[in-house]
Amino acid sequence: MTDKTQPWGLPTIAAFGLLVVAPSSAMAQPSRTKPVVIRGSWGGLEVARRLTIEFMDASRQGEVRFLPCDSRQVADRLASRECDVGLVLHSLAPTTRDVVGEQFSVVHLGRFAVGIVVNKRNSVSSIATTQLGDVYRGKITSWSGVRTGRRVGQIEIYSLLLATTESHLVRHNTMQGEGFAQKLWDGWPEPSRQKLSASEVTAAVIEKPHAIGFFLLGPDTILDDRIRVLAIGGDQQTAVLPTLETIAEGTYPIIDQLTFFLHPDAP
Repeated sequence: MTDKTQPWGLPTIAAFGLLVVAPSSAMAQPSRTKPVVIRGSWGGLEVARRLTIEFMDASRQGEVRFLPCDSRQVADRLASRECDVGLVLHSLAPTTRDVVGEQFSVVHLGRFAVGIVVNKRNSVSSIATTQLGDVYRGKITSWSGVRTGRRVGQIEIYSLLLATTESHLVRHNTMQGEGFAQKLWDGWPEPSRQKLSASEVTAAVIEKPHAIGFFLLGPDTILDDRIRVLAIGGDQQTAVLPTLETIAEGTYPIIDQLTFFLHPDAP
């Protein structure tokens, strides 16, 4: 439901607090055309919000609706003409292009990259993807299991909410889809090792010298100087840091791609 009392006429998606859909100027008068409908990944909510607003401002087409759904449902929604645009997270729906066919326009909007962070006092600077998966499965519980030859304390694991895109990417890219350690569920909802934001993860890692956490990285992300981003790779020699170059090249392993599919008869 649209709340027309908001300055931009933007409705809120319950439980996520994210604003999606159209400027109030377009909603002041009844639309003479069908609304443009975007269906897409929960992981693309912020991208969808920006696309929606910019399209409204540029086209004056009328109402635009963004309806979030699982990436795996987008191909069927496009094929059955239930939407004009689909936003797909590649790891969840790698065969979308095969399903919808070549007549759909495709734009790769960008990549998500998740950074793994530790306390600056931790001497560990890199970790293998298999080790990281075992840390978050609960199979490796001490830093000596990551960096052999030194006893550097028991690992304190933190995460964002396990239903988030970031948690999905960690599980998908390092854990082969297996579940997170019970330690992350213990004590829910308070105190909890599942955090609501990158700032909460950062605060937890700063407080605990042996902590590890993760959150989404962006081109304008500013890291607190009391934490360190780990290089990730198959072993100590091939581990790479998440930079614009390694993310673009795909050599940094904890990434995913968001793709925009446009229906051939969309306005």
